[in-house]
Amino acid sequence: SARKSERLVNLLIALLSTRRYLTRAELRSMVEAYRDSTDQAFERQFERDKEELRAIGVSIETGSNDVLFEDEEGYRINRRSFELPEITFTAAELSALALAGS
Repeated sequence: SARKSERLVNLLIALLSTRRYLTRAELRSMVEAYRDSTDQAFERQFERDKEELRAIGVSIETGSNDVLFEDEEGYRINRRSFELPEITFTAAELSALALAGS
């Protein structure tokens, strides 16, 4: 559904927009679709959403921002593992693209 897709995209954006680990509470406040949910509904939705993103190949890292105390698990996506590699073309491919473009 459109609401589910929007929720997944918003979660993806939140996880990509940070270098530190975001807690569940932080993600709940950042993703609009999670804000008005009950605690149980949020937990179920968040777990399903994480699994769905992982199923399509998104690597969600878990960890803590504090090396001494691992009080609460956080989540993030490493941008380097998510971004596409640089695209390069051979001379023949560039010629074919130029021909196709004209």
